[in-house]
Amino acid sequence: MGSLPVNASPECAPQGRATVSASDLAPLFSAQRRHLDHFFDRLDMSQAAAFAQALLDAPGAVFFTGVGKSGIVARKIAQTLASLGFARAGFLAPVDALHGDIGALFPGDVLVLLSKSGASDELLALAPCARAKGAYLISLTSAASGADCPLAAACDLNVHLPLQGEVCPFGLAPVTSTAIQMVFGDTVVAAIMEARRLSRDQYACNHPAGKIGKTLIFKVKDVMKKQNELPLCKEGDMIMDQLTELTSKGCGCLLVVDEEHHLIGTFTDGDLRRTLKASGPAIFNLTVGEMCNSFILQESKDNHCRCNGSRSHGEDGITSFTCAVLACRRRQQRHVWDHYTARIGLCWIVDFCGIITFCWITNFCTSLLGS
Repeated sequence: MGSLPVNASPECAPQGRATVSASDLAPLFSAQRRHLDHFFDRLDMSQAAAFAQALLDAPGAVFFTGVGKSGIVARKIAQTLASLGFARAGFLAPVDALHGDIGALFPGDVLVLLSKSGASDELLALAPCARAKGAYLISLTSAASGADCPLAAACDLNVHLPLQGEVCPFGLAPVTSTAIQMVFGDTVVAAIMEARRLSRDQYACNHPAGKIGKTLIFKVKDVMKKQNELPLCKEGDMIMDQLTELTSKGCGCLLVVDEEHHLIGTFTDGDLRRTLKASGPAIFNLTVGEMCNSFILQESKDNHCRCNGSRSHGEDGITSFTCAVLACRRRQQRHVWDHYTARIGLCWIVDFCGIITFCWITNFCTSLLGS
């Protein structure tokens, strides 16, 4: 191991609080840009294409491995590839592999070894063992093939990732080489997505949680209020008789419907306050229909009911629906219609600006509330 230096004593440490200024950062970011440009300008696209094709054609699983920071990048690329659902992909820790985990490798599997130097002892020890298992070996190194890169000689394919230098005071810390590895791996994954014509639905199957999952999987019908949760009233009902319905459902509004349960307007808690201020005691003699926000429905040539020119669908995804809401921010209500005006539910949305939007959702020939 050689002689490790003794930790510097506190007396040798810089005095006072260390600071980083914009003028300190600017030359470092400029240097990083030059190093990345060097990589992009000198990357052998034929090698990159051969690597991508090897992953596409892999008859078995695809494993990534590496030591230290390269190992962290290898794990990330493996997880990204696995999220596409095209192949079994995973990370194989090199030391653990030499102590039994190499049993996960089978003939036809691909093992990708990431190493800046191409001379990591752990990977050089793993390569012949993986080859004996029948795996196809690919190395990603920043050292060119030759005597200085023994890992390239031990693999079936080597991809050279050109590295001009590390943005580090000593030129040693892997702060540029790992960025290059990540950019290369993720770009190849993007190419594989295009080659396999990955659809949004296929991608969504592997991302059921988090923001991606909610964006791709959840539809308006999954989050809307339905049936007895809806605050319904008739246009002839007295306003004061409907206060309990207005406040108990937690929607902040009443949905005013006709005898066939078609929406004809809404009456919000804000409308109640404004009516009370304007009418005073006369509010006891007013019906909901007299003071509600009415909507004019028109049947279009394509048999879609439109409300004030705004239309969506109960099967809409959350993202497309939210975009429609933002496009109609000047209206307090966003109505969702299908071919006919049979209602399903109400969706309450708070958009990015904190605007409360109410959504009346309809579907084809379905009337849940009427049953």
